[in-house]
Amino acid sequence: SASSTRPYRRTPPGPRRVPVPHGASRARAERLGLGTREVGSALLHRAPETRWTAAAGTRPPRTLKWPVDIGALGRGFGFVRHDHPEVRHNGVDVATPRGMVIRAAADGIVAYSDNTVDGYGNCVMLVHANGWVTLYAHADRITVQPGYRVRRGERIGFVGSTGRSQGPHLHFELHVDGHAVNPLPFFDGEPWVEGRVALARLRRDRGGHSHAHLGAIEADFGFESERTTAGAAAREPVHASTTRTARVEPPADPALAAFERLQREGASRADRAPLRALRASRLVAPIRLESEPSYDDGVLTYRVPLATNVRAVAPGRVVYVGRGPRGAVPTTVAVLHENGMLSVYSAEMDVTVAVGATVAEGDRLGIVRSSAGLAFELHRRGARLDPRTLFVVPETLVASAE
Repeated sequence: SASSTRPYRRTPPGPRRVPVPHGASRARAERLGLGTREVGSALLHRAPETRWTAAAGTRPPRTLKWPVDIGALGRGFGFVRHDHPEVRHNGVDVATPRGMVIRAAADGIVAYSDNTVDGYGNCVMLVHANGWVTLYAHADRITVQPGYRVRRGERIGFVGSTGRSQGPHLHFELHVDGHAVNPLPFFDGEPWVEGRVALARLRRDRGGHSHAHLGAIEADFGFESERTTAGAAAREPVHASTTRTARVEPPADPALAAFERLQREGASRADRAPLRALRASRLVAPIRLESEPSYDDGVLTYRVPLATNVRAVAPGRVVYVGRGPRGAVPTTVAVLHENGMLSVYSAEMDVTVAVGATVAEGDRLGIVRSSAGLAFELHRRGARLDPRTLFVVPETLVASAE
């Protein structure tokens, strides 16, 4: 989850910033076999054991809570570095100052809380009652121990830059049935938008927050149930009827629904209102190449080399990132512009933006990784336009909005 412009750095050895297991949580972890490096490594590749999901609680999550209060969405899911093409980015990065509180995305049990899984630094992995696993990496300090039961929104650590990291941020992953998936559709609404605004306000006001809490390593636990004796915890029965993993289907993607509506009906005034500051005077090509694209029924197809950058044709806001509407298209990015136009970019590509991100003209949206090239469309008021007549013509976008 570090930038491709600078090499990774490893945090030098320092004071231990993960809690030492003790009390009822330790007894529960020992009984369930939690907390080891082997458990942490296994949860990256396979579903959790049923006894772990049974111990995670009785409230399986249907959605997730954004794990920080303040923070801008950085590198997205599926990104591949040019210098490490064999490594895929299996989560999302949230840029936020060191010391910000990391919160549990849902009720669960701490399955791993240590710094022995390579690259992740100080890391927490939570198992949830429906079999999901959430991962929180690069923490400065962890405040929960293996076997501890957490509630949605409860503090589990503080943001840092440990492990393979170049600066303070949180790396967050979601695993379903043993596979890493894009976590963004599982969150309530688009919390990264509010987080980005809050981060900008924090930087503008230059208001700091105390880092004194990062010096301590003791955990503080808030549940009365965690203050029971280890012996009592060891006697807790595990009922066979609770060991079944509740399968929960991913919630409907609100961004996909909005994207389909914008294609079908066009943008309303309410859709365009937040984009007033993004007024544009021209439309640039999505690929910086001299070769002419082919055109068929409103779709421009560019045949481009691998690793070609896909760029925004005008300022706007990303309203959709995901599978294309026609199945055969692996990935689609849609950007809404101030005048109501919707630009759609479809290709096998590694996406470098997320829903809610604001982009300027020429900003990179993704990197092509297939010889199939890029398909580009432009929509307005529910109709597909011919973009060839609009490229690099001053005042085109402004005039079309009148």
